[in-house]
Amino acid sequence: MTRVVRLLVVLAVAAALRVEVAQSRSGEGWQLVVEEHLARYPAMGAEGLYKLAHQATFGPAHLITDEAAAKNYLVSELGGVAADDSEPLVETLAADPPLVRVNLRPFKARRGDPARLLAALLTTANTVKGDPTTMRARLGLAVEALAAHGREAEAERLRRLATELGAQGFPAVHHSQAYTDAYKPAYRVVRRDLVVVP
Repeated sequence: MTRVVRLLVVLAVAAALRVEVAQSRSGEGWQLVVEEHLARYPAMGAEGLYKLAHQATFGPAHLITDEAAAKNYLVSELGGVAADDSEPLVETLAADPPLVRVNLRPFKARRGDPARLLAALLTTANTVKGDPTTMRARLGLAVEALAAHGREAEAERLRRLATELGAQGFPAVHHSQAYTDAYKPAYRVVRRDLVVVP
């Protein structure tokens, strides 16, 4: 083998290893996100984990029909929540892409600027695209997490949801009624680098 060929082989192997390490770290990061959310929200079941994976993968694009509607929905929701700084302002969804949930109650308590949050939301919706392969991998890890917590029925339910909704192109879903009743979710999904902490 010539030196050039050997060098090319070494470079190809190094590149493959970097991809493998990055994918491994991404999976580990996602597992931590799932564990954090299961600990914080014990009523989270299959639908909630599907929604979490969807937001972490595809961002908020499903929420945006047009800018005026997004603005009206944000203003309306901010008007309907009480200012409360007892929950985290920001919750991590994913490292790749770097997405977070900005919870509206602490955002309101800290007098966050709705126009800046809207701008972050719109930019995120226009720049984060996601892909089905990542969604499938995240759902698989979420199924494993539920099973590891002894929640076999929910794990099987999420496995079925992943198959059924995957066949439909992974559409967005709502939180379950149990999750909504327990936690009254009110947030916006944005890229971490666009968050301006009030």
